[in-house]
Amino acid sequence: MSKLHTVTHARLRARQGDVRGARAILHEILRRSPAHEEACRLFDELAHRVSTAHREREEAAPAPRQKADASGLATTFRAALGPRDRAARRRAERKIARLRGWLDRVERSAGGL
Repeated sequence: MSKLHTVTHARLRARQGDVRGARAILHEILRRSPAHEEACRLFDELAHRVSTAHREREEAAPAPRQKADASGLATTFRAALGPRDRAARRRAERKIARLRGWLDRVERSAGGL
């Protein structure tokens, strides 16, 4: 169980269908503060709701770190800087010009709203 015991977290769990988890959070809140009105109210609201199957999504393990080498970095930087040959560069420049023109038209038409 998460150590985050708040009514907001309980509501989120309940919205996701994890009523049992939400009630467990509320139970912990009420154990610490029996007069917590908001927690009492939500606990009562969830009394007759059924929990759906719920499982926390497991996060993928991060890829292992690898040492960088100069050739790999050079390739990555070149790719980030853009095409190397003139024809590809011209195509990219024309595409950028078309997109800027489209954006200008959109901004002008939105200005009248």
